[in-house]
Amino acid sequence: IHPNHHLNITRLEFLSHLNEQPSTVHFAGHGFILESETGIDFKTGLVFAGPSPENILFADEIAQLDLSSTNLVALSSCRGGIGQEETSGNWSSLRRSFLAAGASNVLASQWQVRDDHLPEIMSEFYQLNKHLAPSQAIWTLQKKFVTAQDDTRLASIGAWVVESIASAP
Repeated sequence: IHPNHHLNITRLEFLSHLNEQPSTVHFAGHGFILESETGIDFKTGLVFAGPSPENILFADEIAQLDLSSTNLVALSSCRGGIGQEETSGNWSSLRRSFLAAGASNVLASQWQVRDDHLPEIMSEFYQLNKHLAPSQAIWTLQKKFVTAQDDTRLASIGAWVVESIASAP
């Protein structure tokens, strides 16, 4: 996607790159959500290369970062868009935690997406995003697949939502 991409990085390497104040952050990897036994409390995070638990970055840690120079965070991971901010300040949504950190826009999926479709979807999204706002770019791409009645790709593209700082709590 970008010539300065970093593959298979650790949590610490990722955090180090964020200190460079990138305008776009694209995370392609595993995101997770854990429900408590009561089904009320959630904990979400991103998994990086290397041995777990040292390479897990939780939503509440993300919310404390400074991403005020970041225009777009793209979470190319399953279920990166679900969860909520609890009133206690315990962040359980990856999407909302990146907004709390100052990112202007977050693109995330609401459910699992097919890995074989992601390179094409993300490539087309970034091409459209050169001339359109992130929300307009993903909407344009979604309309394209609906119009084409491409059911296999529609299931993957339909999962995506963009939330902007203006729409965050």
